[in-house]
Amino acid sequence: MEFDDFTVKSEEDLIREVRSEEEIDVLLRANDEDENLSHLVLRDRHGDEIDRLECLDSELSQCEALLKITASERADWTEEFSAVAVDRRQEESVPIFMTIITKKKRVGGGGGGGSSSSQPTPTPVPFPVVSLEKGQTSVGGTVELTLKIDKVPNGLSGYEVKISVADPTVATITGVTFPPEFHEDYSHKLLSPPFSEVQLIVVDIFQEIQPGDTNVVLAFITFEGLKQGVTSIAVSDDTDKGIQDESATIMRVTITSGELTVQ
Repeated sequence: MEFDDFTVKSEEDLIREVRSEEEIDVLLRANDEDENLSHLVLRDRHGDEIDRLECLDSELSQCEALLKITASERADWTEEFSAVAVDRRQEESVPIFMTIITKKKRVGGGGGGGSSSSQPTPTPVPFPVVSLEKGQTSVGGTVELTLKIDKVPNGLSGYEVKISVADPTVATITGVTFPPEFHEDYSHKLLSPPFSEVQLIVVDIFQEIQPGDTNVVLAFITFEGLKQGVTSIAVSDDTDKGIQDESATIMRVTITSGELTVQ
């Protein structure tokens, strides 16, 4: 059975905001054209199994399950879960990922038969922001711009991102360095002539970055001005590894590109 024939779909939102210790139902459907389905599985961000449903002999081509997740007792906590379908050869589908954002429990309220006040709609927790700062230099001059992520709620095990100069006639990339948290032996940069793009591949092998850290510097990129003008500097995490938390789960982030002015 090829994975292309093996899909898992969820009718649940992939991002849910719930109260602490709340139980969440997740409806999953799997389809296998080879008629070889075995079971559906929910896992936490460490890969540990939370719940599963064995598919019946009558459900070998299409299996449906209502599985359950119990939210963390911690308030203001973000958790990642994944769901996969497994066939009878123990081959797994590509996982789908769900994010559960846990808020404080509601405290029981009004008394004496009075009507209770309505609860305000919770404000969604924004994704971490990966940004490259803006800068300026002169023709023939250089400037170093900082790439950072504003928060890592569940830690950071590594990342793979691309940095691209939109107008390579205005500026070029001349170098990349990494902060000491990312040891050089496990940090790589791939420059493509004429050096308008760089690919960064980094592993936090010694777990220097911890869950909850903020304003984490990812790299320093040096640019040289070639002619007067303004160019945007694109940042992309659309790579094989993306940006991964401590459990090697790809994080959902917001990207803010940089800008370079050459005077």
